[in-house]
Amino acid sequence: MITLVVPTLHPRQGQRTMEVLLSKASIAAEPIVIDDHRRSGYTAACNRGLAQALENGSDACICVDDVEPVTDGWLAKLNQALYLNDSIWFAGPSGACRTPPQNTGEPGDPRPVQYVSHVAGFCWLIKHQALATLGLMRERFFHYGSEVDYQWLARSAGRRAVWVPGVYVNHELHAPRQPEWDEDNELFNTIWH
Repeated sequence: MITLVVPTLHPRQGQRTMEVLLSKASIAAEPIVIDDHRRSGYTAACNRGLAQALENGSDACICVDDVEPVTDGWLAKLNQALYLNDSIWFAGPSGACRTPPQNTGEPGDPRPVQYVSHVAGFCWLIKHQALATLGLMRERFFHYGSEVDYQWLARSAGRRAVWVPGVYVNHELHAPRQPEWDEDNELFNTIWH
């Protein structure tokens, strides 16, 4: 089972996003819309959903509330890639983001699944073993970088992320929010450089 987590500031939008995600998933998923009306940040909101996935013993897929899958069976295909081998703990699709090479993919991209240093947080599937081993993401990251930090923690333990070029999930790429972008990047650089 997969726990599908949509963190949102706007519950109606989050619910609409969830309905579209489930309609094209082609695999069973437990839907959880996390209302972050208190504006605790992306990481804290995601962690509320990840905690439920951890408790349920399920994998988790986090999708922000402004995504829409183009590829039918998007979640089933990401799940298939997640289980190609035991070293893989994360899988992500192509889509509009700042993360290469994910931002180079297109709907129906013929390239095979590729190992990457990390997949972007707009849509990412997390194996339950990652949650059980690493716990939740570091909430010192308010909005940016927590998913990369999390995957790099796993990478330092020999675990990997894969990008599935042929799975495309539309994402409305926004300009970074300030001052969170600068603060989270400074924290990331302090930890990892």
